[in-house]
Amino acid sequence: MKQLESSVVVAASVTLAAVIFAGVFFWRQKKKQALYFERSLEEIEIPSKWTKVGEVSDLVIYPLKGAQRKHLEEAQFTERGLREMQSNKISLQDRSFVVFTEDNQFVNIKKNAKILLVDTEAVDETSVRFSFPDSEDLIVKLPTDKTTLNKIGFECKQTVDTLDCGDEAATWFSQRLLNQQTGLRLGCFIKSLVAPRIVKDGEVEEYSKYYTKLHGDYLGAYSDMASYMVMGEQSLKDLNNRLEKPISHINFRPNILVKGSPAYSEDGWDWIKIGDNVFRGFKYCTRCVVTTINPDTAEKDPKFEPLMTLRKYRQIPEADIRKLENNSPVMGLYAGLHQMGSGVVRIGDPIYVNAD
Repeated sequence: MKQLESSVVVAASVTLAAVIFAGVFFWRQKKKQALYFERSLEEIEIPSKWTKVGEVSDLVIYPLKGAQRKHLEEAQFTERGLREMQSNKISLQDRSFVVFTEDNQFVNIKKNAKILLVDTEAVDETSVRFSFPDSEDLIVKLPTDKTTLNKIGFECKQTVDTLDCGDEAATWFSQRLLNQQTGLRLGCFIKSLVAPRIVKDGEVEEYSKYYTKLHGDYLGAYSDMASYMVMGEQSLKDLNNRLEKPISHINFRPNILVKGSPAYSEDGWDWIKIGDNVFRGFKYCTRCVVTTINPDTAEKDPKFEPLMTLRKYRQIPEADIRKLENNSPVMGLYAGLHQMGSGVVRIGDPIYVNAD
């Protein structure tokens, strides 16, 4: 009987130890996942097996947040977004300029659709030209120090740094977007002078609880969230088959358009490889009223398309994330540059995703 009791005690002890070990293991795993954004990218293992899913069919940047695009044949990957490759001129970077109000709140298409009509072009190594229909151009010399550093309210209730580009730029943007002399200012991001965005600020930290691969190094300069947005041609084709009037991928403002991948397959891409550059897909790109505004005329679609159609069939499958995103439909994938190789990308380059 004593031997039996001893065996029972030993068995119970072993079982208890196993339960405790399992609990600690899963707690550590959960903690490790929840703290992804606090880890350095170098310590996160990158897959070794890849499978081709398509190729690059368009490269697009929007140097001024909310404004006109530039299509590129080749470009440079950077931590904070896609950048054009120019010699003897500034290489403009995606969403590296931002318009903000005098009370320091950012301006986007939702707040002022006329910003869509502003074009941006590099003049030389220190200056950028902004143009607007039937209007004199503005040439801005970029700041060279932190003297004009300012903090502005941004997407997801974040506070971000920007370099104020001066009174002449402020007047120009106020006149064209507000039809008045004051009210708006222009800011810019220069990596050596402006601190990057962080996860532990505003609502982004809350997003990281649901999108557990979200990392501070994946956030763009002045993009809504990620430094890159990837979208498939077939996804757009499938959507257009459902619409009365076909639209362009520019309605969705992607950086990398993919040819050859099945419709909406980008939703599930985890690791992405282009050349020797590795990205991490980390969040659905949810859609809002901006998609209903013509990117060339700034006119809103009277039937609220394509948003109305997307809401019918492109809802997020996970209920908790769908609630977080206020039932916004999905079109595209947010991704961040995880490991830079050569940094160069060209139209036609193959695109791979992890196969292990």
